[in-house]
Amino acid sequence: MKSVSIVIPSRTPALVERCIRSIEAHPSTLEREYIVVSNNPQMSADVHVSGLFNFSMMVNAGVARAKHSFVVLLNDDVIALDTGWLEALSRHDVSGAVLLYPDKTVQHAGVVIGGGKGPVHIGMGEKRSPQLWPWLTTTREVSAVTA
Repeated sequence: MKSVSIVIPSRTPALVERCIRSIEAHPSTLEREYIVVSNNPQMSADVHVSGLFNFSMMVNAGVARAKHSFVVLLNDDVIALDTGWLEALSRHDVSGAVLLYPDKTVQHAGVVIGGGKGPVHIGMGEKRSPQLWPWLTTTREVSAVTA
């Protein structure tokens, strides 16, 4: 069975709880390990780091603790919407998901570089549309992804 370590940097317990509940609500074929990393001393976490919130340092601390070779870096405000999303991410060495704002417009669907504008978030602010959405759900290469 393929397995995954899910690293969630956070300082807000309610967000982490909601995030994990949403993941657990969708069946998965993957064995999952959650690693919550926090700089909030009052928060229950698997790894505590001291100092100001530092996303990179927290991710590194969580990854160092991971048991599995496949690691998902997940923002604490992410809510899983579909079954199979974790399996889809695990098919590639590096991958990212389409992230939506609460109003269902695109927050992030990868970053591309070029066209004289510097790094651009693909589809940012766009609503689901027949023209855009099939392209956003297609596996493709981008310059960068986010958590």
